[in-house]
Amino acid sequence: MLLEFLLKHRDRLRAWRPDTAHTRELQFLVEDRRQLVDEKTRCLNRLTQRLKRYFPQALSWFTSVDSLLLWKFLQQWPDLEALRKVRRSKLQAFLKRDRRCSAPDIEELWPALQQAVPATHDAAVIGSSVLCVTTLVQHLQALREAIRHYEKRIQELTETHPDFPIVSSFPGVGPALAPRLITALGTQRDRFQSANQLQSYSRIAPVKAASGKRCWIHMRWACPKFVRQAFQDMGATFTRSFRLGTRLLRPPARMRQAAPRHYSQPGLQMDSHSLSLLAEPHSLPGSALLGNPRSPCPHHSGLSVDNYRRLFQMRCH
Repeated sequence: MLLEFLLKHRDRLRAWRPDTAHTRELQFLVEDRRQLVDEKTRCLNRLTQRLKRYFPQALSWFTSVDSLLLWKFLQQWPDLEALRKVRRSKLQAFLKRDRRCSAPDIEELWPALQQAVPATHDAAVIGSSVLCVTTLVQHLQALREAIRHYEKRIQELTETHPDFPIVSSFPGVGPALAPRLITALGTQRDRFQSANQLQSYSRIAPVKAASGKRCWIHMRWACPKFVRQAFQDMGATFTRSFRLGTRLLRPPARMRQAAPRHYSQPGLQMDSHSLSLLAEPHSLPGSALLGNPRSPCPHHSGLSVDNYRRLFQMRCH
């Protein structure tokens, strides 16, 4: 296959040229940050699983496992027995140390602490879990600091990139998606001759396969997955922005209820009958147009689409 491509389609081959150092550094940083975020997610899942095994009360006392206050809390009191030995004043001072974190109320936490029942009394489970939790907490703190440094450097490179004004003008593109789009598109404008080439490279274009009478569409598997994910996230942000715009432009409920019935346009409703009328010349009975508007709409009458539109205009006027 490669030999045939070299012999018959040599004109389609282009010499590879590296992108600018600014863009490539931004690309490496964005990909490394994603790996750190995934590693942090794995550690959070492991921490949750281990706390459920021997210290489940900590998960209910704090709002999220991804909390710096919870990590410091587990460093000082990694199990329930060690927590019960602390004085109320010391625990209250610890919870009020950092105002940025949503700390639990001491008035609710102290009675719950006194009534808490250990999940297990097995010394082997508790000892191994305490060591595992303290190790995960230290790893999570290091990952949090590393991600913060990465985000700071990524923000500096993104704001100074020449394509940042273009990418930031896209609807729904924020500080997290902008650097990913810059690295996915690149600065070489002649790299892709059309949008289809970019879609094929990122593998967001579906593949249509057929065999006999069967036909199906599937996704491309061999692809730069980070680039494909960037375009998929961009499409999701566009969809959310479009839905938000439709909600903002939609009239209030009281205006929709107060509107006269004959001013409505059922031809614009995206139901099955309207779509079938646009796709092929189905017909509707005259009773559905001139009579009760709630009557069913079978596709077995003699009215054509033109007659249907003409009768609908007569009914509206």
